[in-house]
Amino acid sequence: MMTYATLRWVLVVCLHVLIAGSSLLAASAAVPTAVSTFLFQVVAIYTVLACVNDARAAHRPIPHGLQLIMLITWPLTVPLYLLEQYGWWGLVWIAAFTVSVLGSAVVSIVVALLLGVVP
Repeated sequence: MMTYATLRWVLVVCLHVLIAGSSLLAASAAVPTAVSTFLFQVVAIYTVLACVNDARAAHRPIPHGLQLIMLITWPLTVPLYLLEQYGWWGLVWIAAFTVSVLGSAVVSIVVALLLGVVP
């Protein structure tokens, strides 16, 4: 059986792969807007799913109605959730996550430039 810690790392790795892939697609010229919109929604779902699993593991589950609101407003509510759940350590998590996501996006764009995918 998969433990919570393993599930959390699987979600983080999947999220970074999705962001790197969407950055690579966005760097190329042949990206339909539907694909980038879909990938953005998948990133939102994965992020909210990680918060829901984290709250459940802390024995403070998020009600289903609030999960929908969190999914719609996730760029605002996820940092607020991390601050509420972890206090000032939540800021460290936000900063680490932001740096790692931006790093994976930059690396994928540089790879696209080196491979000549970008015109």
